[in-house]
Order: sequence, then C-alpha cells, then structure tokens
Amino acid sequence: PDGSGIDLLKEFKADRPTLPAICMSGYGSESDLSATAEAGIFCHLVKPVTVQRLRQAIIEASSSGSSGR
Repeated sequence: PDGSGIDLLKEFKADRPTLPAICMSGYGSESDLSATAEAGIFCHLVKPVTVQRLRQAIIEASSSGSSGR
C-alpha cells in the first residue's frame, strides 16, 4: 500500500540483484516498460499472457545467467 509494484521490484532487485525477475501487468505503456527496464527487470509481460508465453519467459530467465536483457 505504500508504493507501486515498480517500487517493490526495485527493492527486490536491490536485495537480490542477480536473480532475474519477471513482471506481469495490465499496462504496456512506454513509461511502464521503461520503469521496469530501469529497475533491472528481466521481462515485462503485458496481460493477457498465455501459459506458453509465461513458460517461455521463465525458461529464458532461468537460463539467462544475468539480471536483465
């Protein structure tokens, strides 16, 4: 309640910088995509998301060996 999802993701990445994070939201605006990229989020999925696309993102994140792309 004290912040946005982006704020939470930034805290998460500050605590675990090498762990790839996947964000899913109902918004795909340039500002949202830019904010998640700046926060070091591996992938920003925009709803609706298929199970296949989510699975693909998880596989890519788990094999990336990095915190972002």
